[in-house]
Formats: sequence, structure tokens, C-alpha cells
Amino acid sequence: WGNDFPVVRYGQGAFRVACEAIYEATTGRKLEYTVFGKPERLTYEYAEAVLREQIDPADVDREWTAEERANVWMIGDNPAADIKGANDWGFSSALVRTGVYRDVEGPPAHRPTVLVDDVEQAVKAAMKRVWGC
Repeated sequence: WGNDFPVVRYGQGAFRVACEAIYEATTGRKLEYTVFGKPERLTYEYAEAVLREQIDPADVDREWTAEERANVWMIGDNPAADIKGANDWGFSSALVRTGVYRDVEGPPAHRPTVLVDDVEQAVKAAMKRVWGC
């Protein structure tokens, strides 16, 4: 999450590392786990399944083509989570400058389909690319 605080904050990844260390220290075994959330594959599989169900419940089991996936847009402010996940799954991606990402840090590690100032510009860019409007 973006803000002006100059020190890195710990997120959920730090909690996972702590749990792993405690589990291994107390059991002598490595913790087996599944990670959910961006940019993990399961998150995008689920998102696509929900979208397919909404679009056509009778066609829910059919895999989408690359073109169909590219018509789905992920709008986010975090290149490492939002943009990486969308790109890896074949969704189009819009990186907004209103959160985690800052131009002063250089080009994003994961290149978005479009880089825009805010969500409104992202939606307009997606509509133009998908529907030409």
C-alpha cells in the first residue's frame, strides 16, 4: 500500500515467514502451505471462473482463449502483485500512479499494458482498447 512513510512496512509475507519459522522451530518440520492472493495463479484461476459463470453459466467449463483473457483488465497500483499476476495469467493490465508505484523509482519491474495516472484513465484506456470507445 502506498504512502509517504519512509520506512518499509511488513505485510502478510512477513507473517508467513514468522509462521514458517515458528512451526519449524517447534516441530522440526517445514510448514506446507498454499499461498492465495495476487500474484498467485489460484487467484486468477478463481477470478476467471467467476467471470465465466457471470458471462455464460452454460459455458462455464470452457477454457478462455488468449484473446478472451486479454479483454479482461486488472487495474492496480502494485507492479509486483497486480501487474505480475495479470500479465502471467494473460489478462491486460493497467498500472495506476495513485498507490504503491512511483515513477521516481524507475520503470516498473513488471510492464503493464498501460501506465496511467488514475483509475478513471485506466478504465477509459481499457474501454478504448476493447471496444474502441
